[in-house]
Amino acid sequence: MLEQLMKGSLLTNSEKSLAAYITEHSHAVMRMNIRELAGASFTSTATITRFCKKTGAESFADFKMKLWADLQERGSQDPVPSVDIPYSENDSIEQIARKIEQISVETIHNTRKAMNFPILEYIAEAISQAPVIHCFGEGDSLLSLYDFKSKMMRINKRIEFETDFAAQAHQAMNADPAHCAVIISHSGRKRNPIAIAKLLKLNQVPFTVITSEPLSVLAEMATWQIFTGVAEKERLLDKLTTYSSQVAVHYILDCLFSFVYALNYRENRNYTQYNEKMIEDICRTFYDASH
Repeated sequence: MLEQLMKGSLLTNSEKSLAAYITEHSHAVMRMNIRELAGASFTSTATITRFCKKTGAESFADFKMKLWADLQERGSQDPVPSVDIPYSENDSIEQIARKIEQISVETIHNTRKAMNFPILEYIAEAISQAPVIHCFGEGDSLLSLYDFKSKMMRINKRIEFETDFAAQAHQAMNADPAHCAVIISHSGRKRNPIAIAKLLKLNQVPFTVITSEPLSVLAEMATWQIFTGVAEKERLLDKLTTYSSQVAVHYILDCLFSFVYALNYRENRNYTQYNEKMIEDICRTFYDASH
């Protein structure tokens, strides 16, 4: 269905871009509403509606039914589990393990596809040159930030982050334009991250937002944006727990660390090896002396 449309001349450039996105992320699109697809594909709900009409569908919901039938016809009917309710009470532990694997693999794939590498180069340079990198998040994202801080510390990069909003607000107020910051917010619409962004802008601190929502207030405020491409429900009432969004965030932070490391690869390698050897020698000396 999509391939035939793209070969013809019926589609505008925006619609061809949309068709390409749907072709690449067909299973993920099956879980999206029209607004989520507009954000993920950098188009508009109006473009999606026009596109659906051109495929012969009466609505976006009708289009998804046709898309699913098309996937089945092409032999791609094995469904990727829902990122919100990936398994049922009847699944075996092997089935659950396989479904969590599918979610993780697809999430990383979609997140990489959504990456804008020229922008990521700017972000890596900013982080590498900043004397302090301020990180902000809430809930589960703090776990990923702990890991990010641990990795960055090993290459002598100073990461600062606090776990409660009052302390985060003071942290943002103490930042200056020579620093840079990273804000993690799945929806990009929550009050506290937006308040932090306003304080950073007040102090002229460049900052990156990691979010799933390209059209969110927070994304529009940011100096740079990194999009996860994840369509996961925000409330625990609507899902079992946080799976896909945390996989995406952790992958992005691992990539940022690796990009920064690679900018001064040999220097960072020598630095970490020297420090590790010194720590091992001192610990061994202490252990030998105590025995």
